[in-house]
Amino acid sequence: MTTDLWKALGEASGYDVQGFMSSYTQETGYPLLTVESTSNPSEFKVSQRRFIAEGKKFDPNQKWWISIPVKTSDGKLNKYDFKEKESTLTFKDVQGSEWIKINAEQSGFFRVRYSSDLSSKLTAPINNLSLGPVDRIGIQGDAFALSLAGFAPLSDALTLARAYNNETEYPVWKDLAGNLAKFSSVWKEEPNYPQVQKFMVDVFASVGKRLGWDEKEGELDLNKLLRVLAISLLETMDIRRQSKNLKEDSKIRLQFLQISEELFTNW
Repeated sequence: MTTDLWKALGEASGYDVQGFMSSYTQETGYPLLTVESTSNPSEFKVSQRRFIAEGKKFDPNQKWWISIPVKTSDGKLNKYDFKEKESTLTFKDVQGSEWIKINAEQSGFFRVRYSSDLSSKLTAPINNLSLGPVDRIGIQGDAFALSLAGFAPLSDALTLARAYNNETEYPVWKDLAGNLAKFSSVWKEEPNYPQVQKFMVDVFASVGKRLGWDEKEGELDLNKLLRVLAISLLETMDIRRQSKNLKEDSKIRLQFLQISEELFTNW
């Protein structure tokens, strides 16, 4: 039945849907795509392997047919088919671009690992919000997933996290908070945990200050959720020691603590 569906979709679209989907439906897991710059600004070294969160052994010959959407800083979007284990691809319209975003709009089912120079260029469009919220979620999501799985240093993910201080969207903050909760739980019993607390406070201080404690007339419901998220995280990180402005309203406080418990336990 599945084969018939892929065949019918292929005939309707003129695209080899069955060939594309077979690697995802018949193989275990999904791919990790590594993209590295070269001496030629239009050429990139691209490789794939299976992504495994637990870092277990994998089949080195396993590969997928990956459709790679690439977005540039001037908004141009191109797609490339990648079926090899490793190859050099030429991306169009990237010369003069301030950055490139692989898996634009998170439309592909794969993780992305950038070389350090490509990753560092993404901090500016995250900070100035020129990348859309879906891409902003995807970049930090990949970075933390890769660090937790041992594919990339944690410092890469934390550097990106600092770039989100101008973030305005609740879904982005919610996803980032969950990833930071996993990170902080690893250090909870370590002597340098106060430094981790300070880092978390630094990341969330801007949104907490911007939204304030009190609900504003006519504000969006998502901003109300974001206020609860921000203050609950700051509360969990013991921000009370640094602020005398937090009110002691028992109902609001209980709501914050309940969300804190949901975020920061059982990771």
